[in-house]
Amino acid sequence: MTFWAFPGMKKEERFVWFELETGRTLIFDRNAGRFVVSDKNGESSAFLIATESFTGLIEELRKIFGTAAPVILQKAGYGAGKMSAKHTILSNDIPNAVKTIFNSVSRWGFGRYELVEFDPENKYVRFKLHDCVFSISRDVHGYSDSMNYLTGFYSGYFSALFKREVYCKQIKSLSLSDKYYEFEVKPEVISLDTGIMNLTGAK
Repeated sequence: MTFWAFPGMKKEERFVWFELETGRTLIFDRNAGRFVVSDKNGESSAFLIATESFTGLIEELRKIFGTAAPVILQKAGYGAGKMSAKHTILSNDIPNAVKTIFNSVSRWGFGRYELVEFDPENKYVRFKLHDCVFSISRDVHGYSDSMNYLTGFYSGYFSALFKREVYCKQIKSLSLSDKYYEFEVKPEVISLDTGIMNLTGAK
């Protein structure tokens, strides 16, 4: 990974940075020992975590909470997605915001995106995720639960984008024949008979 110094600064000085996408940079403050993401909305602190460390965290959650761990991770991802939306959605033009997400380098570091279908009227998105950061850890216990975190993240992000609750589900897993994951985002549907959420949604 190549870092670039601010104009007029030497690489050994305090700040180094690289551009995530147009108008958005990741800055490392050597004195403070932390990263800062900067864009039109301002600055927010950030930190990097290795995939193996994240799956280790997941494994500890599973030890403590057992079968409830996937739900906890999905809820945690949902919150992270909604917070991420505050820093990355720069316009009320939803179609343009979606195109920006899928036509730029992955802003979250999960992998490379490909938009398959987008229906703004029905709040429906289908997309592929190539080179997923979690796919390198398939043999690690926390691998499957990490995908629960991802679906939660996308649910939170697109709920904030569409300004209504939507649900993301994984509809295709990485396999020998498919070199990518595929996800679908659609509005949640509540059953009037039982009050139980229908996670299959409706397009």
